[in-house]
Amino acid sequence: MKGKILFLKSIILLAVIVFVTLGVVMIFQLFQGGHVHDAPYQIWIMFGTIWLEIGFGCYVAILLNRLLNLIRQNTAFSTVTLAVVERIKNQVLIMSVISLGIAPTIFAMGGQGWEWFALVITGCFVVIPFGIYAVISILAECLKNAIDIKTENNLTV
Repeated sequence: MKGKILFLKSIILLAVIVFVTLGVVMIFQLFQGGHVHDAPYQIWIMFGTIWLEIGFGCYVAILLNRLLNLIRQNTAFSTVTLAVVERIKNQVLIMSVISLGIAPTIFAMGGQGWEWFALVITGCFVVIPFGIYAVISILAECLKNAIDIKTENNLTV
C-alpha cells in the first residue's frame, strides 16, 4: 500500500512541476518579444486564466496529498476525508468556472471559417472540467453513504 501511495504522490508532484513549468514558459513567450503592451486583451485574459488555474491546481494537489495521507493512516472512511473531498470538489468547480476565461482568446484566434473549431475547443475547455466536477460530486456522495453505513453498523474498515 505504501508503494501505491508513494507512486500517486510522485504523479501529483510531477503534474504540478509540468504545469508550473509550462506557465513559466508562457511568461517567457509573452515577455520575450518586447511588445508586451501590443498584446491584445484576449491574451492577457488567457494568461490570467491559466495562472489562476495553475494556482488552484496546486491547491488541489495539496488536498490530494492530504487525502493520500489520510488513506495511508487507514482513515479513508471518515468525516475528515469527506471534508477534504468536498474541498477538492469546490476547487474543481471554481476551476471550471474560471476556465470560461479562455473562450475569448480561442474565439479571437479562430479566423473566418474556423468558428466550428473554436466552438469545439472552447467546449472541451469548459465541458471537461465540469465533467470532472460531476464525477467528484458522485464520489463524494458515495463516500458520504459509505461513512453513514459504517457508523450505523459499527463497522471497521
